[in-house]
Amino acid sequence: MKKLVLPFLSIVFSIGIYSCSNTESNDSEKVDVELSDEASEAAAKEEFKAEIKEIEKVIKQTSGKNARSHTERLANRLIAFADEFPKDSLAPEMIFKAGNVYIGLGEYNKAISFFDRAAKHYPEYIKRPELVYMSGFVYDYHLSQKGKAKEYYERVIAEYPNHIFAKDAKQAIENLSMSDEDLIRKFEAQNKKAS
Repeated sequence: MKKLVLPFLSIVFSIGIYSCSNTESNDSEKVDVELSDEASEAAAKEEFKAEIKEIEKVIKQTSGKNARSHTERLANRLIAFADEFPKDSLAPEMIFKAGNVYIGLGEYNKAISFFDRAAKHYPEYIKRPELVYMSGFVYDYHLSQKGKAKEYYERVIAEYPNHIFAKDAKQAIENLSMSDEDLIRKFEAQNKKAS
């Protein structure tokens, strides 16, 4: 009986050692693959950031129609970064920048859609009050949709009552009902007080 047990235990022990070493090998391969994935993702992010920086540099040196095409390319690359790396801490900033770029391009509805996207998908983003305010601002000053502007301004006030943009939103709501002439008189009076 002992003669049968020893070879049996020896076989079980060998199988156990083999399976442990095989598991370690698989775990090692998994770690290598994960490190490789992380390294390639980090490299891709850096490549995006370098490309964005280069486009911004070109825009500063360009004018006319070429500037517009470079600016559109910049907006596309900013959004592509956010689409590719939505969990990256820079994603909401890239979307916010794209929204501002679209304001500059006169594509106001696109700008609002990106501000809204960042506000919706990144509720903890530090510039979220500004995103909501900017949507109101674009509706107000660029699209002359005072009702929509007021909705966004009121949202800023309700969600961030102590934020600087809440103060700006209150002021903007006051200005919504004023004519251009009334606004000019108001600003002239404020300038006289400041002088």
